[in-house]
Amino acid sequence: MGVPIVLVHGMRVSGSMWRPQVEWLRERGRTVVAPDLPGHGSRRGEVFSLGAAVDTVLGAIEGVGGRALLAGLSLGGFVSIAAAGAARVGWRVWWRPAVRPSRRRRWRRCTGFRRC
Repeated sequence: MGVPIVLVHGMRVSGSMWRPQVEWLRERGRTVVAPDLPGHGSRRGEVFSLGAAVDTVLGAIEGVGGRALLAGLSLGGFVSIAAAGAARVGWRVWWRPAVRPSRRRRWRRCTGFRRC
C-alpha cells in the first residue's frame, strides 16, 4: 500500500543500518528496500563509483515498480540526489548530504525535505 520506499545508506555502513525502519514500515504494509551500495555491506569487495551507486539506486527503484519515495543519509543522500534526476521519484528525503560546491561556493549541507 502506498508509494514504495527506497532507503539509501551512508558511507562506511550498509543497507542493514535501516533494519529497524524497514521492519517497522513492512509491518504496516509498506514496500521498502535498502540496497547495499558498491563497496559496502554485501558488496564490500566491489569498487565504489558514483555511477555504480546511482545504478544500484535506479535498480532498486525499478525493482519496486519504477516509482518510489527515495530517502538517503549522508553519502546515500548525495547518491539519491544524483539518481533522482534519472528516475521517477515521488518524494525525496535527504539527511545531511554533502553537496558538491560550485566554483564560488564552499561545501554546504542541507537537511530534510528541501531542495539543495
